[in-house]
Amino acid sequence: LHNNNNNNNNKSSLMLLPSVISLACIRRGLIGFQGLSTIACQMHSPSPTAAAAAAAYEVDTQAYINSVEEELFRSQGEIMTKKLSEPNRKPMIRTLLGIDDKAEFAASLRSTRKETEYRRLEAFVQHDLGPALQHDGRLEQVPGMTDIIADALAQPPTSGAAAFRKLGSGRVFRGNATKMVEEIAPETLSAYALATEELTEMDVLALVIDSRKSDVSSERIDAAIKCLGDFVSCSEVDYHSASSSTKLDIDDTSCPKLNGKQCELDCTEYLESQLAANETLIGNVYVNHKSALNRPKYQDMNKFRSGSGSDASLGIIFTTIERENACSEFDGVIYTRETSGGDSEPCTAIIKEIWEAKVSLSPATLWDAVTKKCKSIRDLMEDEEAYLYHDGRQMPIRFGSGEKLVFGIYGQGVLSPENAIGQMISMAAAQALGDVDTGPCTVLKSLERGYIEVGRDKALNDLEVLRTQLCSVEEMFHISVAIGQGDS
Repeated sequence: LHNNNNNNNNKSSLMLLPSVISLACIRRGLIGFQGLSTIACQMHSPSPTAAAAAAAYEVDTQAYINSVEEELFRSQGEIMTKKLSEPNRKPMIRTLLGIDDKAEFAASLRSTRKETEYRRLEAFVQHDLGPALQHDGRLEQVPGMTDIIADALAQPPTSGAAAFRKLGSGRVFRGNATKMVEEIAPETLSAYALATEELTEMDVLALVIDSRKSDVSSERIDAAIKCLGDFVSCSEVDYHSASSSTKLDIDDTSCPKLNGKQCELDCTEYLESQLAANETLIGNVYVNHKSALNRPKYQDMNKFRSGSGSDASLGIIFTTIERENACSEFDGVIYTRETSGGDSEPCTAIIKEIWEAKVSLSPATLWDAVTKKCKSIRDLMEDEEAYLYHDGRQMPIRFGSGEKLVFGIYGQGVLSPENAIGQMISMAAAQALGDVDTGPCTVLKSLERGYIEVGRDKALNDLEVLRTQLCSVEEMFHISVAIGQGDS
């Protein structure tokens, strides 16, 4: 397995694996999966007139896992090391604080953020805005403000900043609380700015650490505080810029979110090129619990019809599955409609394929697919009340219609076996650092050294678990991995 580019300065960690064949041929039944070659093949550049996204190849996932395993056997030493990095921060802090459940830790972060937002605005209203409104007949300029404030202060702290969303209500300010403060009580504007300043993830983590001082030793608290300073990187700035920008430059490869957006677009283009005449593709499908129908967003479902604004052509699967057991969205869903009469008759959506877009195929993306996405799909398949809303239609759903459902992963490249080893070490390190029973000692030692030690046997065992999980999933789904050629 080699990258054919011999220029060391331009080597890419993304490569095409040897066991690749045209996915278009597979989908049309022209080529089977038997006899996949394990000999390295030349990567050809796509035709200049063909869309890069449509020129994709199928990857034999088991052959890929084997190649990573072989590279692990060739690696030197039984012990491998990984330098501590930003993704290790949360697992390390959670372990040091003695919180075993990841969901509990995530809930603690959310509740702390909301309660802090509430307390800041509560203090502002009670100590700054309230007294200021008592002067110079200001209350007369904002009718009903006394009741609005009383209602906000009666809300539980878990409501967060949303409890104070009506501060700027009325015909004059039209929901703009900042404008209200500027015009009615300008002397409180600086206090309002502090009360509404956005909390960063680091701020929230620091607050959670402080709240656990009476539950764990001072040594662990000090180590957790040290984690806040050790792993700061520019990636947080990149992610924030990507999520807040009004116009995304999808050619900017410096930001992971932008690469992910381009990959989703490529995935959609690829699937469109493979559609049969009777198939419909939805480029983005949300999965929501049926209780979400009570939200204001879903009161008018007409806006989700094709051609109706920014949400056009989106699909939504409503399910009775509890939120923690359901994935939030799929990057591509292909379905056909089955009707008993004409187009005006109720129809059933036969879901044939569900796709995920990933920048690269790697052990991590495969693990995410088999342990999270496929599990969520299995749960959906057992939910007889689930239905799909798309293009103005509410349709009960069935899966596969007698054939195995296709679960696909579309990627822009494949992480090379050499770099996949690094990822396996990172995954093993995260598990070790996140183990509440043995992790605290591991975290403390790792903080002293600046790195964590991982045994090669651990990485090999994880690969074997991945292989077994993949085989189990393939009994229910047809796993299809398509890699776009791109422009390289």
